[in-house]
Amino acid sequence: QWRDQALHLLSIFIEKKQSEFFIEEFRVWALEHGIDEPASYRVWGGLTTSASKRGVITCVRKDAAKSIARTGHDLCVWRRA
Repeated sequence: QWRDQALHLLSIFIEKKQSEFFIEEFRVWALEHGIDEPASYRVWGGLTTSASKRGVITCVRKDAAKSIARTGHDLCVWRRA
């Protein structure tokens, strides 16, 4: 299942990253490491909700998006929980 694979990759990513990140950084990394792009872009947001509820990551603050597509929106900056 996509979510299980994504959560597994997220656990690897945060071990290697050891710093704060936007989910977009993880998305790019995960795609480079073999996960398929989900049918809807919103699934990435659902992944952060799931990972946060499981105690994998935590939102440390909101910050301006770096992506051109998200300019003007504040997004969570995540870190390992």
